[in-house]
Parts: sequence; structure tokens; C-alpha cells
Amino acid sequence: AHMKKRLAWNLLILFGMAVGLGSCKENPPPQQTKAAVKTEVKKEEAEPEPPVVGRITFIEKNVFRYLSDAKDWALAMVDIPVSDGDVLYSDTQGRSELTFPNDTTVRLNDKTKVQVDSVKGNLTSLFVNSGIARIQNRSADTTVKVDTPYGQVLSRQPGAFDVYVGDSSVAVTAFKQPLQFVAGNGTTYDIKPDADSLLADDKAVVPTARFMSASWDSWNNE
Repeated sequence: AHMKKRLAWNLLILFGMAVGLGSCKENPPPQQTKAAVKTEVKKEEAEPEPPVVGRITFIEKNVFRYLSDAKDWALAMVDIPVSDGDVLYSDTQGRSELTFPNDTTVRLNDKTKVQVDSVKGNLTSLFVNSGIARIQNRSADTTVKVDTPYGQVLSRQPGAFDVYVGDSSVAVTAFKQPLQFVAGNGTTYDIKPDADSLLADDKAVVPTARFMSASWDSWNNE
């Protein structure tokens, strides 16, 4: 009888262990697998880079800023922030300078309209709709992209260049660094520093005698 009781007790213990193991398999404790950890790391890495906020560091005469909320133009002031989506227009005799923390500076001549598309730690992307802009790229780590109605200018080295957008064409002049110009059909052209400018319209892209406004260049040098 004693052996039977002991055998029954042992069977009961084994049965209890089996039930316990079964329940553990059905409801395993929450744990993070390597795959889950990798996924979380990827999610963190995929977070969008915050935009870089620049400033208007100089204004001469009247420069206007488009207020999207009010759908109207307002007089711009020195030291106001400038970031993605901002549109600036310099009136007659109006000139200005925008400075960004990624070592990019943009200067606008009068009658010039520019939109800031995207500024990040290593990228400055602009759209020059009309007028003259001088863009300075002071960092070897920063790429500057300037879109125009007739193609895109790419700067990947420290230096400066002028973009002249007229009624039917664009002229690009490089200073101390090579540039690339990507036409609407995707063809890439090299622009050599301190050499011929590049002239582009809807039909052709050609070299042209160095294109520069003497008064604009003098103002920049000052």
C-alpha cells in the first residue's frame, strides 16, 4: 500500500510538471529576439533627419518673405529663421544674405526669387526661380543642389558659384571649384572654375563667355 501511495505521488508530481511545461510553451515569457532588436535599430536609423534652420544675416533695401499661412508677402527682417519651404524675394535694389549652420551661404541680388527646398546637416537644396544668386559651399561634407527652370547645379566641394536665371535661360559661373550641371534630359555637364560659364535653355546647353555682373561681383567682394 505504501509503495502504491508513493508511486501515485510520483505520478502526480510528473503530471504537474508536464502541465506546467505545457502552459509555459503555450504562454512563453516575453523576450526580445535578435531580429526584433535589429528591427528596432533600423527604425531608429530610419527616423528623418531634422531640418537645419538658418538665418537672414544681412538685408539691404527691401526683401520679402512669403507667409504660407497668410498666403501673402511680408517684409523680411535680419536674424529671422529660414528653413525648408521658405520663399524669399528681393525687390528692386534689394539684396540679402542667408547663412546656414552646414557652412552654406546664399546671397540674393535684387529682383531675385528663391525657395529653400531642404537644408540638412550635409545637404542644401534650393530653387532659384529668377534673378541672381551666389551660393558658397564651405564644407567638403556638404552637397549643394540648386534647381532652376532649365536644369540643376551640383556642388560637392568647397567653393562658390553664381546662378543667373533670366526669362528664357540660365547661366552658371563657377569660382575655384568644378561644378556639374544636369539638364532636363538627364545629361551632365562639367563647369570648370574661373573658365567659361555654362548657358542653358529649353533646347540646348552650351559654354559661353564668362557671365558676370560687375556690380554684383563688387558687392559680394565688399
